[in-house]
Amino acid sequence: MAKGSGNRADRLSDDCDILLFDLDGVLITTLASAAEPSQALLRLHPDLTEVLGDHQLTIGIITHRTREQALRILDLLDISLSHSRLLVCANDLAYAGMTSLRPLRLLRYGLLKSLALPLLQRDLGILPHQIAVIDDKDENLKDLFGAGCGLTMKSPSKEVVATRATVCFDLTEAVDHFRLWSQTKQRREVTLGEHARYLGDWSATETKTDLRNEQTLFSRARRMGRITRTLLNRIC
Repeated sequence: MAKGSGNRADRLSDDCDILLFDLDGVLITTLASAAEPSQALLRLHPDLTEVLGDHQLTIGIITHRTREQALRILDLLDISLSHSRLLVCANDLAYAGMTSLRPLRLLRYGLLKSLALPLLQRDLGILPHQIAVIDDKDENLKDLFGAGCGLTMKSPSKEVVATRATVCFDLTEAVDHFRLWSQTKQRREVTLGEHARYLGDWSATETKTDLRNEQTLFSRARRMGRITRTLLNRIC
């Protein structure tokens, strides 16, 4: 688990809340076409740095991307970890699952994002009720809210294939929900409003990278896990 501002001793105070962002569909979107297999990565929130700086939030990234992919994306799109206390990737979720004494659950259900919660408590002293999450997948939000997270926010997102517009959310609205929840401590599930973003002439400014065919040992093991999980689900 990579941290942006310190080491294992860099723990948060007991009353500090943290906002975790997913990457795909929340902070970035990808553009691809049959003619061009490489993916163009686009920031969904050009005002991200400004908004986070104005509100001085404690944030983190939680993603199913591998660490290599996530760091490349953050670097390519100039999303700096200097704002973030931590980066939780697929590698961390797999490690947490294997060391939780419940590896069969990992094999059956895959890399649940709730697997990160014990890591956050151990390394940063963050309890689940101190965590707010923005994600675009209902299954991830249900998993995290069921595991005790204090606030989950559903990001409206649509896959973009060679178009010039997409749907995301207003970052300021998300921050307002986070602030209200942080004050009241009432557990909530929120669906963020749709915010259309015109992408402009993205073909002239796109950042291309092909992240789909990563051939690391972890990626190969992960693919084998998916195959095994599919077989188990068919049997059971």
